[in-house]
Parts: sequence; structure tokens; C-alpha cells
Amino acid sequence: MTRVFIFFLILFNLAVGQEVLIVDDNNNPIPNVFLFNESKSISALSNISGEVNISRFNLNELIYIQHPIYESSPIRKIEVLKTKKINVTETIYEIPEIFLDEAKNTDNIKNNSEQKIFISRKEINKLNTENIADLLEKKGGISVQKSQFGGGSPNIRGFEANKILLVVDGVRLNNAIYRSGHVQNIISIDESVLEDVAVTFGPSSVLHGSDALGGSIHMKTKNLYFKNSPEFRTNFFTRYASGYNGFSSHYSLNYQSKKFSIFSGITSRDYGDVKMGKNRFHGYENWGRIYYYEQNGDIVENNNMDNQPNTGYQQLDWINKMMFKLNDYWRITSNTQYSTTSNVPRFDKLNDVEYNHTNSTFDPKYLFWYYGPQNRFFSSINLQGFKENKLFDRSEFILSYQQVEESRNQQKASEESMTIREEKVDIISLNSNFKKGNLSYGSETILNWVDSKSNIEEYSLGATRYPNGGSILFSSAFYLNYLKRFNKKLQLEAGVRSTLSILEASFTDSLSRDLLAIEGTTIKSKNHILSGNIKLIYYPNNLWKISSVTSKGFHSPNIDDMGKLFVKGDNLTIPNTNLKPEYAYSQELSITKEIKYPINILTYGTAFYTHIENAIIKDTMLVNLNAGNPDAPPFWTNQIPYEVGSKYTFANQNIGSAVIYGLTLGFEANVLKNYKLYSAFPNPFNPSTKIQYSLPIRGKVDLGIFDLQGRLVNNLVSSIQDPGLKTVEWNGKDDLGNSISSGVYFYKIVSNNYVDSKKVIYIK
Repeated sequence: MTRVFIFFLILFNLAVGQEVLIVDDNNNPIPNVFLFNESKSISALSNISGEVNISRFNLNELIYIQHPIYESSPIRKIEVLKTKKINVTETIYEIPEIFLDEAKNTDNIKNNSEQKIFISRKEINKLNTENIADLLEKKGGISVQKSQFGGGSPNIRGFEANKILLVVDGVRLNNAIYRSGHVQNIISIDESVLEDVAVTFGPSSVLHGSDALGGSIHMKTKNLYFKNSPEFRTNFFTRYASGYNGFSSHYSLNYQSKKFSIFSGITSRDYGDVKMGKNRFHGYENWGRIYYYEQNGDIVENNNMDNQPNTGYQQLDWINKMMFKLNDYWRITSNTQYSTTSNVPRFDKLNDVEYNHTNSTFDPKYLFWYYGPQNRFFSSINLQGFKENKLFDRSEFILSYQQVEESRNQQKASEESMTIREEKVDIISLNSNFKKGNLSYGSETILNWVDSKSNIEEYSLGATRYPNGGSILFSSAFYLNYLKRFNKKLQLEAGVRSTLSILEASFTDSLSRDLLAIEGTTIKSKNHILSGNIKLIYYPNNLWKISSVTSKGFHSPNIDDMGKLFVKGDNLTIPNTNLKPEYAYSQELSITKEIKYPINILTYGTAFYTHIENAIIKDTMLVNLNAGNPDAPPFWTNQIPYEVGSKYTFANQNIGSAVIYGLTLGFEANVLKNYKLYSAFPNPFNPSTKIQYSLPIRGKVDLGIFDLQGRLVNNLVSSIQDPGLKTVEWNGKDDLGNSISSGVYFYKIVSNNYVDSKKVIYIK
């Protein structure tokens, strides 16, 4: 009996002797600090006095620390026992860089009114694509036209190019020369530095206006944070692809402190020639084969049909973001981005043939055909305010400058000179966004300058692609959006946008004037457009959602639509000074059903109907060849002299109407093999937000809201729950029902050995 007593006494002393204290930098005890080993098979929690017993841990085992506010590097138990203390460092994150439309960028299907696709940073890493065009295609739900490297044109609901709105960091990328055909501009955004991508289907955007007939793609680069304890991190990766012998490398650095944060990254890509697969099951044996290619200024035959010569190119992307805390209410962010490429070959053009009358053969038409370096420069200043007043709770001002340069270089095999057409677009924009409760409003002003040049070797003037006298596209808009939650089951959102668009362009060279038979050689256009949407969400219960979106979108003609001069085969595209905006009237209906247990399945279906008015279609256009001679009678024709021979004249015109409709069915399944705490939505929020978590097994669940000092604000859940996907709503109040102050809070879940926490932002 004495031996048993002594044995238990020894065990007691050992246990008591392994009580340690969790303290901060000021030696204050820290409660609710979660300790666990690498496998998470052993865990412990510090009490209200900051004390915790670590006797269950092995002597040489690493102990990991987790807390919403504090952090520490893993430390071995044997080292902890020497001091009987574990020191943790406060790591307070302030509100990250958030654009006022960010709440709409969510992956939660149940809370969206319109059809959306959301790609998080985690998914971007997992998909591991070469560029953002490939990323969108791999995600699914979006088709991408990509006939070569250096290209990639997303298609949403039958629309692409200048009918799809591209937005990066709150600024629209679409400019005055975004064409109606396939565009490559999206690949100038480096997917390696993106925080997330949100794709909205349909013309429901009032925040950004024109060009969103098919939908919009919002790309957001890496968030910046402030942190009380300075932190420096770097990241590097390299990738190799054998299919085209391509290399890509990325390096970035990130620094955070109390009043300053910086993120800088550079990505280099080198695409080699594409290698064709030997097994061709598509039924087109010769599809994708290159018969001729240019080598040292000569056209030679391709003796290796499994290789596509002259398909590769190089690309370099760079970004630098810096955020400064001016005071407790204001902060400013600078954002600079640059993308450039080498010459991008149109290898397919070398397979175009034309009849050789001398030899009675079909010979390659072109000796050279390539895009010159495609350059994109982007710079913005973002000023964000958080001081509440009678007009707004949040404010945001974005001043940006962009410059886009591209060129087309071609030389026919039958000619000795090369034609070079160069375009440069300068864009200045100013966005102002405000939020007051559920009301959002703001303005957008954009000015585009287009400089179009052409030369035929030795700088002899040729016909330019766009008016060579210069072009200006100006737009000014104001938007208003309001969200009304009637109750937990019914939500209404409505928005309206007023846009003024002015376009002016002129031709100064005699070649264009004679060719187009235009008297005055000036293009002028002025349009005022009113657009908007109404969104309705109804929740019959926690498992069903029914939503409806009625919207009107528009595309206001740009320089490419109205002033392009373009030759293809026997067809000549000419300007049309009478072009008007086209409109899209869309109705969308979505139904979502959730099955929770034993496997969580989210099923959804979306049907849409879009009616296009004043549809812009390229068609035959008659030209008055006597327009420059008032004394001569009109002579209307669709065939005019051009170079050697003649060309048929075409132009963009408002021709009738069109209808596009479709149905999307899908499901998402979660097997619930693991615990998971999801991001709250909306976030930031007012007046309430929803928090979801999944449980693989039955067990006790504690879910609470904590402030930045680690104090419990509201204990949302404290009960035993069955496995499945759970949802809890927080209304921005504490345990006593009092409204909390605006700011950053943490929600933390503890169940069995699982502990996790995330940030949520409350804005009044």
C-alpha cells in the first residue's frame, strides 16, 4: 500500500512539475492558448491564469502554439521545462486592403444572387497553371479561346473580348481599342501574385458599367496587412513543362509592420515550341500541323510534323505594392504593375497560301507575321478612409494611369518590305466609392488617348489600323446600389448607373481619306446610357435558396468598333460613324438545394435569357465613292479599289436584335473527412454575417467571437453536435445584446482536438 501511495505521489509531483506559464512580451499571462504536437494527437489549453500542463507531451517533442492574437515558433518540451515559460508575441493584423465591392467576391453559392465563380489563392496554388487564361479554363464554367501562346480570350455566355469586363484591383482594364475578336490582354495579369479571382455571369454590374454584357472578371492582387510585430517573408518557385520545353520562375517578398507594408514580386516565363502529341483521336490527322516556318528570313518546310516551330515567346511580369498608415482613419496604397513580352509569333499565318500565277502553285502567303512586344504599365494610388460621418462609413478613391502598347508586323512572301502597325493607348481614371450602411454609391471618370502609327519599312507611311490623327474616348458615370434585408428569408438589392460616353477621332493622311471616301475625316459620337439591376434572394428554409436577377447592361462603341481599318483576304473593314451602343436585357433565375448529411451536397441550377438590342455586327457596307465631290451624283458600292485589285467593304453596324439563353446545372460535394472552418460571408459585414464549419464526427463544439485583446465577445455555440455542415449567424452584438464597435474580430472554433480561427470585420 505504501508503494502504491509513493507511486501516485511521484506521478502527481511529475504532473505538477510540468505546469508552465504562457506569457506575452510584457510578461502578462495569456489564457486560451492552444498547444498541440505535430500530429495533433496531444493538445492542451492554457487556463484563465495562463497556466497549462504539458505532462502529456513527450520530452523531445515539438510543441506548436495557436491563438487568434498571439504566435510563437514551435519549441521542444525539454526547452520549455528549463524556464517553465512559453513566450508568445502579439501579432495583431489590422484591416487588410479591401475594395468596397470585395464582399461580392465570394465562393459561397448560397449567398450569391447571380451566378458566380470564385477562385481563391489556395485553388490558384493547387491548379498550378501557366497563366490566368489557363487558370480560368481549368476552374471550369468558362471557355477560353487560345490558339497559341501569347493568347487567351475568356468566353462567358457566348460573349468575349470587349463584351467581357476585366477589372484588376478595382480598376477596369478594358480600353478604347479592346476589339470584338479574340483578345490576349488578360494574360498580362500575373496569376502568381493574385489573391483571388471572382467571375460574375451576366450584365449585372453597375459598379463598372460598359462592356459587361457577358459578365465580368475581377482580379485582386495580394492583400497587404499591418502587423504590430515586424515580419519579413520571401517566396520562390520554378516550373518546367516538357510539352513545350518551357520554364517559369517567380520570386516575391513581403514585409509588414505597424504602419507600413510592402509586397513585391517578379515572374519570368520562357515558352518553347509546342510539341504535338502522337496520338490524335480527334479525327483530324493534320490538325495543328505546321507545314512551313520562317528561318533566318526564309520560308522552309517543316520536316518534323510533331513540332510547331516559332510558337514560343518570353514574358516578364513585375508588381510592387506599398501601403502606408496615415492615421487611425486613413491609409494609402501605391500599386505598380508592369508586363512585357518578346515578339509573339502568329505561326498559323505561315500556313496561309495564295495562288502563284507564274508557277501555277499555291505558295505560302507570308514570310513574317508576329505581334511586337505587348507592354502593359499600370500605376494607381488608393486612398481609403474609415471615419464615419453622415454621408459615409467607408470611402475609397483610386487614381490610376495605364499605358498599353502593341504592334502587328507582317511581310508577304511576294513583297520586299514589312508593314508595321503600332498602337499605344494612355488611360487615366478616377474612381470614388462610398458606403453608408447598406447603401453604396460612387463615380468613375475615364479618359483614353489612342495613338496609331503605320510604316512600310524605312518609315514610309501606310494605312493605320486606327485614325492616325489621334482618338479620344471619354466616359463619366455615377452609380447607386442599395441592399435591403427584410428578414432572414428575404433580401432585395437594386442598383442604377448613369454613364456619359464621348468619342472623337480624325484621319489626317490622304491615303485613309481617299480610301474611305470620307469628307471631313472626323468621327464623333456622344451617348448617354442608363443601366441597372434588381436582385432578389428568398430562403424558404436553411436548405433552399431561390434568387432572381433582372438587369440591363450595355457596350458603348469604342475606337475599335467605330474607327478600325482592317484588311483580311478580299474584305476591307472600314469605320462607321453612325454606330450606337448595344444593350443587353437579361433575366436570371437560380435555385439552390443543400443536402447536409452524411455527405454535404450543394446542388444548383441557373437559367438565363438575354435579349440584345442594337446588336453590333460586322456586315457589308455601301460606300459613296463620290462623297468628296459635291458636284457628282452619289455612287454607292461595296467594292472599292485597294492596292492591286479591289476589296469588299465591311463595317460594324447596329443590325437588329439577338437572343442568348442557357441553363447551368451543377453540384458541390463535401465528404466531410476533416474539420473545416470557412470564411465568413459577408466580410466585412453589416448588420450580420454567416459562419460555416464542417464536423466529421459527433462532438462538443465551442464557437466564439473574440476581440483583438483576446477577450470573449459572444459565445455563439457551446453544445454537442452531430457531423455535417453547420451554419451560425452573428449579428454584430455581444453576449448581452449590445452592439459592438467597428473593427477586426476573430471567430474561433474548438471541437475535440481541432482548433482554428479566422478574421471578420464589422463596419457600421
